[in-house]
Amino acid sequence: KKLQFGVFQSKGFNILVYELHQKLLQQDKLLLAEKSYFLWLITYFLRFASPLKLGVQYLKDVLTTDLLCYLTWDAIHETEEFEIISLKPFVDLKPNLRRLMLGVTAIREYVQALDRYCDASQEDSLIGMDELLVEWYMPIMHILRKLLVLRLRLYNPILQSRHYLCDIITANHVLLLTLERISQNSADGVRFDIWKHLNQFCSKTILHRYGTALGDFKTNGIFINGCILTILHHVGLDLGRADLLCDPIILRPFSQMRECKFNLCPDWEDLIEFIVRKFMFEFHDCCTATLGNNDRGSSEMQETSCSKLSTDDELSLSDVELLLNQLIKCGYRKQLDWIQKSLLTVCSARLSDSDTEFQNPIVCLSLKMKKPCWIIPWTEVEASALLSKPFKSLLYRIGLLQCDHDQQAAFPRIPLEWSVDTTYSVALFFGPVEQQQVNFSLNRVTKVELPFSSNFYDGIAGLFI
Repeated sequence: KKLQFGVFQSKGFNILVYELHQKLLQQDKLLLAEKSYFLWLITYFLRFASPLKLGVQYLKDVLTTDLLCYLTWDAIHETEEFEIISLKPFVDLKPNLRRLMLGVTAIREYVQALDRYCDASQEDSLIGMDELLVEWYMPIMHILRKLLVLRLRLYNPILQSRHYLCDIITANHVLLLTLERISQNSADGVRFDIWKHLNQFCSKTILHRYGTALGDFKTNGIFINGCILTILHHVGLDLGRADLLCDPIILRPFSQMRECKFNLCPDWEDLIEFIVRKFMFEFHDCCTATLGNNDRGSSEMQETSCSKLSTDDELSLSDVELLLNQLIKCGYRKQLDWIQKSLLTVCSARLSDSDTEFQNPIVCLSLKMKKPCWIIPWTEVEASALLSKPFKSLLYRIGLLQCDHDQQAAFPRIPLEWSVDTTYSVALFFGPVEQQQVNFSLNRVTKVELPFSSNFYDGIAGLFI
C-alpha cells in the first residue's frame, strides 16, 4: 500500500489535479461532488509531499498561481453561497459546511507546500522561486489573507464547528509566516507589512473568534494553541491593545490555564499573566471600554443621520444623485471609495493582457469563467455600509446589488455585460478619477452616458475639492 501511495504521488497526483482543475474552470455549472473531491485531493495528498521527499517536478501543475487563484476564488464563492443558503429554512447545510472546511484546509496545505518547496535551504527547492513568489504570488496572497479575515468575521458558532474555526486560524497563521519569509528574502526589497495587516485583528468580533477557539485549549493541541496565542500576543503586547483582550471569552480560558498550570512557553505565560493582572487592576475600565461599542456607535450615527433619506421605488433621476450626495455628507466617503476602487479594478482587469493578469487574479478569473465580479466587503467598515438601507438602495439603482426579496447574492457585483467604458463611467459617478489612482491609461477609456445619470459628472466634482 505504501508503494502504491508513493507511485500515485509521483505519477498520478499532478495529472489528476491538473485535469480536474481544467474541468472545473470550463464547466458552466460546477459539479459539486467533483469540486469536493478536488479539494479533498489537494488537502490530503499535499501534506505528504514534503515528508515523502517528493521531487518538485512531480508538482509542476499543482504549485501554480492558477491553482491558488482558483482555490481563493472558489473559497470566496463558497463564502457567499453559505451566507445566502444559511438564511433559507429547511435546507441541508452539511454539503456547504464540508466545502467551506475543505476549501480552507486545501489553501492551508497548498501554502505550506509552496513555502516548503521555495525554501532555498532545502535540496529540492525551486531555485529562484522566492523572486517569482514576490512578483506572481503576492497579489493573490494579498487577497487570500483578506479572505481568511473575512471568514473569521463571518464565522457562525451556531451553524459552524469549532474545528472549522481552528482550520481558519491555522491557515491564517501558515499564510502570515510564509508572507513574512518571502518578504524577508526578497532581493527587490518588497516587504509585507504584517503590523498593518494585524491591525485588522484589533476588532472585538475577530478576537471573539480567537477566544472561542481557545476555550478548547485542553484538546486543541500545541500547534492550534500556538496559532491562537500568537495573534493574541501581537494584539495585546506588540500592538498595545491589551484592553481588547480583557473580554470574558478570552479571560475565561486564560484563568483556566493559570489554575491548572497548563504547560505553555514563557511568552504565552507572560501574556496571560499580564492580561489577567491588567483585568484585575482595571476591572471597571476593561468592562466599559470596548472597540465594538465604538464601531457600532459610528455605524448607528451614520444610519441615524441618513434615516430621513428616501428609499421609495419611485426615486427620480435627480433623487439618485441626491442620494449619493447625502451619503457623502453622512460620512460614507470611505465606503463609496471602496465601490469606486472595485469598479476601477475591473477596468484594469479588462484592459490587461495575459502577462499582467496576475495583478488582478480574482477579477480576471471571474471574467474568464464568465461570472460577474464581486465587490467584497473585506473590512468591518465596508460591511457596515451594506447594513445601511440608503447605501444599499444606491447600489441597487445603479445595478450593483440585487433586490432583497430575490437575493441570489450576498455581495454586490459588477455585471458581466458591462463594457469597460460603462464600468469606468459608473466609477466616475462616485467621484473624479485621477491617473495616479489606476494602473492603466485613462486615454484607453471613454465616459459614456448612464441611464441613471445624464448630467451628473459636471456637478459632482465640487464635492471632492
